[in-house]
Amino acid sequence: MSDASPELIFVAIKKILPTVEDCHSDPLFVASFITAKFHQISNQLEPMIGTHGLEVLFNRSLYLASKEHRRLVMTDQHFEKEKLMAYLRSYLADYTPDEAINASFNILVTFTELLISLIGISLTKRLLATVWEQTPNITLQDQHHE
Repeated sequence: MSDASPELIFVAIKKILPTVEDCHSDPLFVASFITAKFHQISNQLEPMIGTHGLEVLFNRSLYLASKEHRRLVMTDQHFEKEKLMAYLRSYLADYTPDEAINASFNILVTFTELLISLIGISLTKRLLATVWEQTPNITLQDQHHE
């Protein structure tokens, strides 16, 4: 990701998402993966924008994504980070793996677009580069111990 282009960031997001084959037909795998990514994002951004700022971005991202994903029911109510992650996990677990991957991509892209609009493409790229390059070690076994 040497170029500061949003499209390159979105390609990077697509590359880090698991494939249907990776999921072994288990949407919980995708749910665990995406919540782990949001925890990585949180670790990168929270020192800079604070817990409340991060929660606002997460909430807004899910609200905007709910326009395309009707089962993702979001209101104007503000949820704290952990409740939001639990909701996202249960929401994605109700999808097929393919639907969960698509919804995850849309949520991550929406979040990234909001962040870009606030702090710019260059800083977004620098802050989230490690998130897009790292893949958390998630196994189906890990999902039952959270």
